[in-house]
Amino acid sequence: MPDLKWNAKKLELTGTVTRPEGETGHLLFLMPEGFRLINHEDHKLLKVGRDNKVVIRRDFDFRTKEPISFKLRFARMEKRENNYG
Repeated sequence: MPDLKWNAKKLELTGTVTRPEGETGHLLFLMPEGFRLINHEDHKLLKVGRDNKVVIRRDFDFRTKEPISFKLRFARMEKRENNYG
């Protein structure tokens, strides 16, 4: 994916995908630790593994042969203090 771009100031990952017309497909992203996804539309979130890492899945339906753009927008997670003990 040559046009995949990370904008550190906006906390956005953008890019485009292409496949033959009529095909379907998906991309999987591992969410960076300490971040949360803020644009959930068109994305599915899955926790995996013993450490509960979050995988973001984005499905695509290629009705034309034109590239499809995507954008993942993140926010930093607020640190929670441990109130035990």
